[in-house]
Amino acid sequence: MSYNRQPVAEDPMQIWGAVGVLLILLLFVIWLFLPEVVYASCLILHTLWGLVDWGPFHNYAAPRYNLLAMTGNNAANISYSQWVNVMEQTIGILWMYL
Repeated sequence: MSYNRQPVAEDPMQIWGAVGVLLILLLFVIWLFLPEVVYASCLILHTLWGLVDWGPFHNYAAPRYNLLAMTGNNAANISYSQWVNVMEQTIGILWMYL
């Protein structure tokens, strides 16, 4: 007696539905803990910018380094759109490490 199981095709709507629910939950958690998320993201990027803030890169890195410091220090007063704006200006450092 053979127990061959036929593969069951998954419904793409189930997968995308789960991805959508996870995305909504992530946005809800970010909204709920926005000051902590702002501070943590600024801390990580501030550290990464600090590692490359030397020699010929200083003129490029210093404004972003200072922007992250000011944003992190005022994390309780930063709105979501301000945080996204700061991330757009400073997230490029990740390309250096990738």
